[in-house]
Amino acid sequence: MDSVAYACDRKKGGKTVTAAALQKHPEGPILLLGSNSPIEPETIEKLREILDRLKAFKFGQESEKLLEEDIVRKLTYLGAERLKVYQKKAKQRLELTKPTFQNLSMLM
Repeated sequence: MDSVAYACDRKKGGKTVTAAALQKHPEGPILLLGSNSPIEPETIEKLREILDRLKAFKFGQESEKLLEEDIVRKLTYLGAERLKVYQKKAKQRLELTKPTFQNLSMLM
């Protein structure tokens, strides 16, 4: 359930989905999402698409690779803002290491 919560946590900073749980129900399990702010309709829509895709998947008849690519595409869309933050941080750290790499190349 942590993975579901993380996938729905679209923005860094703890104001989006932070918890997920399953509730037993006679008609089937119910997914509960907890958040510090209203959950964006687009988040619910993308999560529903992923769950529906998994539910309809026919093992042995469909390509698991295509299923995986489809889900990764949807998860990347959901986490785009968060990924941009991580990309910026990685770029900043890379910039800090540039002088070290340049010094190493002088030694060779």
